[in-house]
Amino acid sequence: MSDWRLAVRSLARRPGFVAVAVLTLALGIGASTALFSVVDGVLLKPLPYPDPGRVVTVWQTDPAWRGSDMARWWDRKPLSYPEYEDWRDLNHTFDALGVYGEGSLVLTGGDRPEALWGATVTAGVFATLGVPAALGRTFLPEEDHKGAPAVAVLSDGLWRRAFGADPSIAGRPITLDDRPYTVVGVMPRGFYFPDPDTDLWTLLPDESRRDARNERELQCVARLKKGVTLDAARADMEAVERAMGEANREEEGYGVRIVPRLDEVVGRTRPALLLLFGAVGLVLLIACANVANLLLVRATGRRRELAVRAALGAGRARLVRELVVESLLLSAAGGAVGVGAALATLGFVKRLLPPNLPRLADIAPDARVFAFAVAATVATGLVAAILPALGVARANLVAVLQDGVRGGSGDPRRRRVQGAIVVGEIALAFVLLVGATLLVRSFVRLTSVPLGFDPSGVLTVSVWTRDQRDAESAAMTRFYDELTARLRALPGVERVAGASTTPLGGMSASNVHLERPTGEDNVFVKWSGVAPEYFAALHIPILTGRAFTEADDAASQPAVIVSRAMAERYWPGESPLGRRLKLGSGTPWATVVGIAADVHDEGFAVPPQPKIYLPLAQGQVSSSTLIIKTAGEPAGLAAAVRQAAWAIDPSLLLVDVSSLRVRLARSVTEPRSRTLLLSVMAILAVVLAVVGVYGVMAFAVTERTLEIGIRMALGARAGQMLRTVLGRGLALAAAGLAAGAVVAAFAVRLLQGF
Repeated sequence: MSDWRLAVRSLARRPGFVAVAVLTLALGIGASTALFSVVDGVLLKPLPYPDPGRVVTVWQTDPAWRGSDMARWWDRKPLSYPEYEDWRDLNHTFDALGVYGEGSLVLTGGDRPEALWGATVTAGVFATLGVPAALGRTFLPEEDHKGAPAVAVLSDGLWRRAFGADPSIAGRPITLDDRPYTVVGVMPRGFYFPDPDTDLWTLLPDESRRDARNERELQCVARLKKGVTLDAARADMEAVERAMGEANREEEGYGVRIVPRLDEVVGRTRPALLLLFGAVGLVLLIACANVANLLLVRATGRRRELAVRAALGAGRARLVRELVVESLLLSAAGGAVGVGAALATLGFVKRLLPPNLPRLADIAPDARVFAFAVAATVATGLVAAILPALGVARANLVAVLQDGVRGGSGDPRRRRVQGAIVVGEIALAFVLLVGATLLVRSFVRLTSVPLGFDPSGVLTVSVWTRDQRDAESAAMTRFYDELTARLRALPGVERVAGASTTPLGGMSASNVHLERPTGEDNVFVKWSGVAPEYFAALHIPILTGRAFTEADDAASQPAVIVSRAMAERYWPGESPLGRRLKLGSGTPWATVVGIAADVHDEGFAVPPQPKIYLPLAQGQVSSSTLIIKTAGEPAGLAAAVRQAAWAIDPSLLLVDVSSLRVRLARSVTEPRSRTLLLSVMAILAVVLAVVGVYGVMAFAVTERTLEIGIRMALGARAGQMLRTVLGRGLALAAAGLAAGAVVAAFAVRLLQGF
């Protein structure tokens, strides 16, 4: 306690020193605490299920996909319902196992229909997760069969938002996609599966239970039996797959991949978060170095005082302990300020993160965050105290007393230590700056990729009608004709085109049959149904042949346009014009009438894939989205578009009314956030390094004031002394940059994946 009281009194006499040290530490500790909150919420916090370590995701693997267009998904192959039944009945390692799919639903019955994101599940999903309903119940095993009643479980958010947190909701009927359901339960606050956006759960529909073995669209989640390891479960399921392959030849060679559920949820984001956490660790290290330098300066200024106290009987251990206590006191103050700043700015940090970051809602201060902050504060104080403490422990205090007040140029050994610290700071800051510059350059190059279409002035609107499921519905055709006419009449609208999908809005893909002289060639490609004005509205060039016209209707010869990537892959060295293909086995043959330029449908980073375009008017596919080309800012037209649609049918659901540029911005939120955060770390590191250089140089000049005065009295010029001082600063900077360049040459390899 005596040491603490002495440290408080001693520091109180140096408010400027204390302010600089506390602010420096606050920056480092605050930034690291904020980033640890993100890492904790996303990577470390357990999933909201009982014994979450036993919950796993199970995938099929298909080695044959490795060399195909499906190579990205070879170890993430979904299940069909018959395959799920085999897994459920033949495995020996799971307490529970279930499958699920995801999709949009429309809730009606209120003032306006509401688009929901739902999951269709088997009862085994809730048995696997082990979370009981907060109100009512989840699905019963006896309900999990064909022809069972249509029942639904609501999320807490949907229950509060759409039903006013009605405590008597269990047993109440609701309407989803024009089909009656009965609510049987509400899940507790904070529960989610498979995503935080999931609004409700329904049982797997009968049509999915009737799927053939090769109709794979389900994902699997399971709970390991107690004591069963992942390796044991994998071996058991591999045996199940071998048995299935013997019974069904087309499944021969399939394998199984079992992943802890937490890894499945956050696996893609882990490298980026660890990169940012490592960067903030370097910032904290630079802050430690700055404070260590400040404490070295302070210890130097107190060397005569410490020597006198040693002469009066104070042991070296007591003197060292006092310096350590001072450092811990400064660190505690810096930690308190930094943690307060981290908590105050955590909301801002979350807004800098990508909105699709998994578990974003789980980022919140908890016991682990505060434990980390305390540990970082104590560690920072101890690290910063090491060099000053060693200096006192090794100092020749008798020589200090004998030196008296004679001036000099300072202790060369201490100057070397301070210089080494500054060199280290500059090197670390340079590494961060190089990394941030690389990411910035990469992001600029990414967003400069030619998209193949022009997003400027384009508004997209997804429309749901009651006749949406019938592609040939006369009512739906009349509706789209009337809506298109109303939209074209709006001021500023230049073109309106229907489409089944839009760039960046998700793509449809299926088997396409190509006509060959020797038979048929089945390929898996993307496709989209479009209206004649689609290509002109998005400025997609038709390279050869023609675009669709109003004459391409149900009474005309089926036509199709292929992308350049499609033409080059499947008709290399020859023209595909006049060739025939068909979408699936139940549709007529269509003739290729044009070749369109390639389009980055899935964002800047995904190369264009082979694709075909079908005319909407020929009825093979239906429109669900409108492309509206405007002369001005498209966002200003959104309200008028809604009013035009609701004037036809007030019950219409308009989903994601947004400009195409906004969709483009959303598609790069992840690299943008990563680049921005690392750039902030680099700038902070550079600022701290500059402060460190200034501190060392200012102290060096102050310490050598008497020497400089004597040398100038003996004839040295001001310019010579200026060059001496600047030369040392530049020498330190050059050494730091050289060391940083060497480290950066190795460190940038960690960024190649980004």
